[in-house]
Amino acid sequence: MSGHECDGGLPLCERDPGEIAAGASLVLWGFRYRAGLMRQDKPADARYHAAFIRNGVASAAYTLEALTWLIGTTAIRSVDVRCVACPEISPDEAALLDSCARAAAGDGDAAALEAFLPPTSMRFARSYAIGIAVCLRDVGLGWNAIGRALVPGKRLAPESGL
Repeated sequence: MSGHECDGGLPLCERDPGEIAAGASLVLWGFRYRAGLMRQDKPADARYHAAFIRNGVASAAYTLEALTWLIGTTAIRSVDVRCVACPEISPDEAALLDSCARAAAGDGDAAALEAFLPPTSMRFARSYAIGIAVCLRDVGLGWNAIGRALVPGKRLAPESGL
């Protein structure tokens, strides 16, 4: 997985303001944080798990970790994963969020991940996306509308509390 490091204020990251829902924000932060640790060959740490525990979705941390590992080890191309401070959402991150949003809505269509995952990984990716979405939905952490609200360029809430 590729990424960039920034302080969230570099011109590369400047876009029109907009926020994503709490569930999507948590998943995006977790994906970015875990991918960053993977790039450094480090396991998930207490900070990663604490964010999910604080939000009442500890099991989602493990499912997202499995999905991140699946993407990081089976992707057919480099996946654009930004740093946790970056307010811009990459097209690949938007695909992950779209898959989880569809799963939360009962669709379960993870086709957006086909842009970078081989067919053999898609069954697992779909199961993980559903697991994450159900866990977050059960505690009331919301998702944006499928597709249009999760386009690249949307920004994270400035004070996400993660």
